[in-house]
Amino acid sequence: MLLNKDYVILKQESIPSGWLADLYGYWLDNCVVEGDKISLPHMSNIDPVEMPRGCLPNVTLIDVLHKPFDLVVRLAGTNIVKYHEAEQRGKRLMDITTDPFISNVYDWYKNSALTKSSTAGSVSFVTDAGLKLNVERVALPYVDDDGDVARLLSGINFIK
Repeated sequence: MLLNKDYVILKQESIPSGWLADLYGYWLDNCVVEGDKISLPHMSNIDPVEMPRGCLPNVTLIDVLHKPFDLVVRLAGTNIVKYHEAEQRGKRLMDITTDPFISNVYDWYKNSALTKSSTAGSVSFVTDAGLKLNVERVALPYVDDDGDVARLLSGINFIK
């Protein structure tokens, strides 16, 4: 883990699956390194064309609102929509499912946004359609012109 004065950047080997590590590498390549200082990438650097092959169906882009704090899905890949059996775009993260797990996921993303930290983890949950899912995930923060986290790029690997 790389510690900067204001945030944490994970070591790539702590990312669980192959394509999640590729997505993390894409994000890390967008970070700005000057000497021993690393700055988080700007949200204008998110370019789906440049993302590693195979990531897009499992990627969610989340807008981070600060006043009041909220998380809203800007874009959800086709596999995300398929497994949740519902469109995600434009929905508040807390409104995606009625499963109690969502508050843990919300807190996990919120922590990543507020601490300006890349995070990785796994979770099991049941969708509103009754499908039990196990997932590995990463949350990768992007900042706005003021240096606040404005978007989270999330990769979600569904484990069967």
